[in-house]
Amino acid sequence: ELQLRNGEKMNEIVKRNNMVITRPTGEDAGQIVFLFGWMGAKQGQLAKYSALYEEQGCTTVRIITKPSATFLFPWRLSTHAQDVLSIAAHLMGEGRGKPRIYFHVMSNNGAFLYVSLLKRLFAPSSPFQSLSDSIAGTLYDSSPGELRLSVAFEAVRTAVKGSSTSPITSLLAIGVGVLFVGCLGFCTAVNFFIPFIPFGSFFETIINDPLKCPQAFIYSQNDPLIAYRGVEKVIEARREKNISVNTLRLDNSPHVQHLRTS
Repeated sequence: ELQLRNGEKMNEIVKRNNMVITRPTGEDAGQIVFLFGWMGAKQGQLAKYSALYEEQGCTTVRIITKPSATFLFPWRLSTHAQDVLSIAAHLMGEGRGKPRIYFHVMSNNGAFLYVSLLKRLFAPSSPFQSLSDSIAGTLYDSSPGELRLSVAFEAVRTAVKGSSTSPITSLLAIGVGVLFVGCLGFCTAVNFFIPFIPFGSFFETIINDPLKCPQAFIYSQNDPLIAYRGVEKVIEARREKNISVNTLRLDNSPHVQHLRTS
């Protein structure tokens, strides 16, 4: 088993985060792509994206954070982010030359993890700050979206419905949605004291992302979860900061299903 610098086994981190690492067949890992899945996503669904990157000679790392981490215990996202950075540093050490790192961020569930990663990466005492020089791009897929109660309800309802046919699905979604709002208020209040909690400055962190690498946004005008005007607000703000931004706005593509319709 491979070990990381802190002595922890790489396989332990992979298992703890339900990660899947894939490598291009017969090739040395060139670029590294991290895929942050949407809420309720399955590894089999993300595998379709991995396959496309593998065809280009990329190593991919897939991670789907649980709804409990996003809504109920958001500080756990900081641990996930720390583990992602540990894996990134390890894979960078494996590659020949200077591999580049890319992030494919799906829906707000993926964006929450990305925000936590930025806060971990640029924390004053972070041992991973040098990785920022190797990050070459971020793709936002059906994200980011402004935080709204209706979106929280629908996101949880969709995720729960995808894994259960129980008649209490809607009630569960409402309950988790209410907890989300309470957690959002709490995290906003304590964000000054606990900067690793992502909710308090979600949109601000994305707009003020310290990374200067190019970004791309794929989104839909009729996405029921992520309002396109919110995405375009971020696009405009990033361009005002002289960041290279590419966009693809689709008309009727469903949420996180742009691969199927584009």
